[in-house]
Amino acid sequence: RDGLARRVTARAILPELAVAFGAERAPPAGTAPAPRALPDLMAAHLPPVPENPAQTRLALGAFARPWPGTVEVRETHGGTVLARLPYPATTGTLTAPLGPGTLYTWDEANALELTLASGHLASRDEAEVLAGANRLAVEADSGAWEIVGFAAAELVAPGAYRLTRLLRGQDGTDHAIGLASAGQRVLLLDTRVTTLGVPPAWLGATAGLTSFAGPEDGEGVTAPAALDLAPLLPLRPVHLHAARQANGDVEIGWVRRSRADSGSWVAEEGPLDWAPEAYRVEIEDGGTVLRRLEGSAPAATYTAAQQSADFGGAPAAFTFRVAQLSAAFGPGHWARGEVNA
Repeated sequence: RDGLARRVTARAILPELAVAFGAERAPPAGTAPAPRALPDLMAAHLPPVPENPAQTRLALGAFARPWPGTVEVRETHGGTVLARLPYPATTGTLTAPLGPGTLYTWDEANALELTLASGHLASRDEAEVLAGANRLAVEADSGAWEIVGFAAAELVAPGAYRLTRLLRGQDGTDHAIGLASAGQRVLLLDTRVTTLGVPPAWLGATAGLTSFAGPEDGEGVTAPAALDLAPLLPLRPVHLHAARQANGDVEIGWVRRSRADSGSWVAEEGPLDWAPEAYRVEIEDGGTVLRRLEGSAPAATYTAAQQSADFGGAPAAFTFRVAQLSAAFGPGHWARGEVNA
């Protein structure tokens, strides 16, 4: 009897000893290991903020199911930790194309139709949207990211929304206004997104970003991030005008824009973000550049003699385009105008 009691007692305490000393137990029959969380990272290359007009920004947001607690983003080749994302971002994809829209006014012709992988969207007052609320980064077919504001959010199906009353090309992204096909990605720019400055050496290249789902993820998921110059280049001029003078010359003018402009109404014009101030005007005929004019003021003269050399006389109509010049990168984004005289 004493021997039987000792055997029974040993059988009872062996599992407890195994647990106490960290021994592994086989999973129950018929069960599978938990699936590995694969982070879906979005990296939107955005223009600078007015306080630092010489450095573009990278907005990082990630989603994974299940959420691993944190997603760490590293530079692939050097291994430098760029960000630790503690919360899943509100991400999604377009379910219908988004066409080009108007700048400086509410876009009433287009709607943003999308499905979200996580999070939700809500309508906001127009005054709040004008002040910066409800901002989405939308990836255009060109690869550029347009920042779009929206005032009205309609839930049309679980996780699916139709957004209207849009503000296009916000925060200096008007160069990105264009077609965004169904399937393109969207990222809500809120507190769940981490934004960091892009090192100058990365510009004009494609960076590798590796995302790790929690501290136990030793593999990570690597994705490219294209970091072209477009978000940094001088903004396209506005208010283009042209008039033929009595002597046959055509005077062309425009208004400069600045990425360093904070929107204050105190100053008469925005601060100069690219020095020295310089512009390029190109005279076109059917898409062919006939003449290039450069100067240091927001005006140019296309003389009667130059018109005769280019067109054989004073043309009844022609098109032109204007860009501010950067000493480091050349012409910025072009604005187009037309002369009918």
